[in-house]
Amino acid sequence: MWAAAVLDEAATEDELTAVAALSVEDGRTALTAALSEAVLHELRLGQYAFRMPMEAAAVYQLLPGPVRRELHGRAVEVLAARRPVPRARLARHQLAAGRTAEWLQSVEHAAWEAAEAGNHQLAIALLEDTLAHPGVRQANRARLALMLARSAYSGLGSDQTVEVLRRLVDDPELPAAVRGEIRLDLGLLIGNQVGRPMEGRVELIRAVEELSARPALAARAMAALALPCWPCGPLADNVAWLARAEAAAAESGDAAVQAAVAANRVTVLLSVGDAEGWRHLDQLPRKGDDLRILHHSARGVANAADSAVWLGEYARAREVLAESPELAARSGNLYGEQLIRGTANALGHGDRPLGGPGHPGPRVRG
Repeated sequence: MWAAAVLDEAATEDELTAVAALSVEDGRTALTAALSEAVLHELRLGQYAFRMPMEAAAVYQLLPGPVRRELHGRAVEVLAARRPVPRARLARHQLAAGRTAEWLQSVEHAAWEAAEAGNHQLAIALLEDTLAHPGVRQANRARLALMLARSAYSGLGSDQTVEVLRRLVDDPELPAAVRGEIRLDLGLLIGNQVGRPMEGRVELIRAVEELSARPALAARAMAALALPCWPCGPLADNVAWLARAEAAAAESGDAAVQAAVAANRVTVLLSVGDAEGWRHLDQLPRKGDDLRILHHSARGVANAADSAVWLGEYARAREVLAESPELAARSGNLYGEQLIRGTANALGHGDRPLGGPGHPGPRVRG
């Protein structure tokens, strides 16, 4: 029972026996008794656990601290032997067993795996919890914060994510370039997912200054500032930011940054009804396996569909929307997928786009 409470998931007889530190014979006897008394249940073939999570939680709370720590330590060995290794669950047991160095490695690995698979919400949850832990050292905090910022930019970040990132960029011990990189994604998160574009714009302008020695990242901030959907300033300012972004992207030689700027060029042109934007849209890269490049292409396509609706070009909007969901899904851009659904909803109103004339729809800045 104690082993089942600590594992808190369906486990095999061998796993329960190992975590409980029993012999094979004693483990069989104990499991049979727990099943006979309906304390544990066979949830799947050969997989045993409490039926209700609150039952496991109640037993867990009764465990003496030293015993609980030992059980978690043995759970680490059991989960490390699984294939594939469940990194997120493994990290939980490592932390509870006091193995903090291993815990940090597992969290980082789990968050990286989640982000690579496009599961940015899992990565965000893992990293937010980890950064809230007081035992995380400064060097590790900077690295994990960058991972959180990148996933927040692609996922559906929350006010909590914003507060975590704000605390990090206010940390004077962070190097300016690291602070600028985090601030870049913070500005995009605030302007996009959180819906406070004026605040986001302020952060992006600060990021440009902090990233003066990193032209690739500075180009991304400038490209975001080029979008005329920021509710301030004349179009000439946006065009000037776009020119600076294109120069910085060319200087960087970074293909992903160049894709980001190209997507924003499409967005700027189509936001003001410039037909040249359609030609640039056709040139956005859709092939290859580089998720960074696909992310920006998906963003450009989603923005183009949105612009087409507001321009009244409904046939073209439907054509662009036809390729948008697959491209957004391939790139793991969850926020982009939500924007596409919103654009499709607006398109469903025919010649009555939501919001009325003069109110441009949302754009994925980046």
